[in-house]
Parts: sequence; structure tokens; C-alpha cells
Amino acid sequence: MQNIKEAEDDNAEDIDDTTVKTAEEFTIYEIGAKDSDIATEIPNLKGNETDSKNTFQIPNLLPDEEYKKILCNLNDKQRKYHDNFTHIIKTQPHEQFFHFISGAGGVGKSTLLKIITQTALRFWIHELQHQPDDIFFLITAPTGKAAFNVGGQTIHSVFTIVFSLVKELTMKLSADKRNTLMFKLKQLKLLIIDEISMVSAQLFQIVNNRLQEIFENSKPFGGISVIVMGDFNQLPPVMHDPVYYPLRDSISTIANIENEIICISQLDRTFYMSELWSHFKILELTEIMRQKDDIQFANALNRLAIGQTTDEDNALFQSRELSSLNIPEHARCEHNINTMQTLLRGIKTI
Repeated sequence: MQNIKEAEDDNAEDIDDTTVKTAEEFTIYEIGAKDSDIATEIPNLKGNETDSKNTFQIPNLLPDEEYKKILCNLNDKQRKYHDNFTHIIKTQPHEQFFHFISGAGGVGKSTLLKIITQTALRFWIHELQHQPDDIFFLITAPTGKAAFNVGGQTIHSVFTIVFSLVKELTMKLSADKRNTLMFKLKQLKLLIIDEISMVSAQLFQIVNNRLQEIFENSKPFGGISVIVMGDFNQLPPVMHDPVYYPLRDSISTIANIENEIICISQLDRTFYMSELWSHFKILELTEIMRQKDDIQFANALNRLAIGQTTDEDNALFQSRELSSLNIPEHARCEHNINTMQTLLRGIKTI
């Protein structure tokens, strides 16, 4: 986390809550949006919906009352981002953007995802000449459970990525498959990736390559805007580098150090940042929303995530133990032996 934090600090364009005044917090996006009633400006066109018969999942429009209720309950940072996001899609429809919405568990990332997709869907349906099965945005996540939680799909299923070939960064679609995806996604404007901490640098690059291939566009992600969400204190990718790491091949430049040829990939790769990741501007949500009635516990959990618990935090955790387990020592040994036997089953010594 220290390395990613340093990378964030080095990006002069990123949002820094300690140095940027509240009123100027989103000047990075070059936006001057005014407060407005989005629910009034963008009508609910649910009557125009039809079921889309394709492999992509698009959220249904919420009823007006539910939509307005979510808007009213946004905290300050959520509302600012929502309003500025709305301003971008209304006034800069062809402007590509890359946003990373960060924050610990319970700060309202999922709520923000829901409200911006609802606003975007209302606006694009209202403003654009669309067909019933047009897809304006995709909500994705690296695992099935994470995708289900946000009403989306896995990255692999959306982009036809074979799990066993994730290392094959240049794998191509068949001509028929590419044409099919290009037709279905012809109105795509935004890609959302949740739980970004579990997305590897390799998979991120494949998504970029896939979009470039589908739209025949060499811009990052094929010219599609991208919002990623997550918390790097949570689960990392399995057996792969984090999304912000450069690809090993991309830093395999040969350096001559003390007359010895050394591959840079053998050095500390954390001094480098992924070219794709460098495009993203960072917003960190900090206000606890999930445990509003127990801020002390929520803050203790956040300190636990970064290994900075206080004595008071530890006492709080201990006070909430349901019971203490007195496991006999022989039971521990038997458990460990059984576990090892299971793991080593089928392994032969030669």
C-alpha cells in the first residue's frame, strides 16, 4: 500500500483532500456544474424499456421516488462526484475520462455506482436516438459473486476471455465474434469495473486490448471511458500483479549496471506504474455510510485494514468476542496433520 500511495501522491492531477479546497475539489475534471434536480431534468422513460435479448445485463430504471430518495441521501463527496459526472456526460459527451473511486468498506461506493448508472441511463435514453437493445454502459467485476452484488457480469464473460489464457495478452477474437461484439456494443460509452483490487495488471491490459480490437481504436480502452471502484486494502489478484503494476514485459528493457546486463523486471518493479493505470484520476470516499450508528467500530475496522489499531481498538474487538475457544493442543496437531495429508495426497517423491 505504501507504493500505491506514493504513486498517488506523485500524480499531481489527483485529488488531494488535504490541499484542495472543497469548492475546488473537482477542478481536475474541468467541470463547473451547478446544483440541480437531476430527477426533474431527466425524465423516467421506463415506459420505453423493452427486454434486451442479448448476453449483457443492463439495470432497469428505478422508479422516480426511489431514484430521488437515493439522491437525497448522498453525502457531500458522493453528491459532488455524481453532479460532476452528470455534467461530463451532458456537456462533454465525446470526452473520454478515467476515474478511480476508492474507499474502505462501508463508505458508499456501491451506492454511488447505482446512482451514476441510473442517471446515465436516464440521460442517454432521453437524449440519444436509441434502439431497445442498445448498451450504453457495462458493469463488470473480476468474480461472479462480486458481479452479482452490483448487478453486473464477470469481466471474462463480457469480453470473452478464456481464464486459462489470461497471460496471452495478444489473444484475438474470431472475425465473427468481433463483428458481433462491435454491433452489440456500438453505443457503449462507459465501462465500470468493481472490486478493482482483484483485477490483475494482465487482465486489465487484456480488457484494454479487447476494446481496442472491438472498436478498431488505438486509444486507451478503445476510446471508452472507464470508472473503476474498490479498495486496495482488500483482496489482491490471485497469483498475479496488482492492476497498478507495469506488465513484466513492458519493463524488460535491458540496463547495463556495473558492466552486467540486468533485466529491469528483476529490479524493484514498484518504482514503475502501469501506463494504463497512470490515466486514472483518484477520488477517495471517506465518510462512513454503512455503520453510521457505530462510527467507533467502523473507524477501528479501517485502522485494522492498514495495521494501525490502537489499544482502544483491540479492547473493542475483544469486547465483542462471543466466546473464547479452548482448543486442546492434541486437536490442533491432528488438524494440522490431516490438512497436510490432504494437501500432499497424490504427490510422489522421485
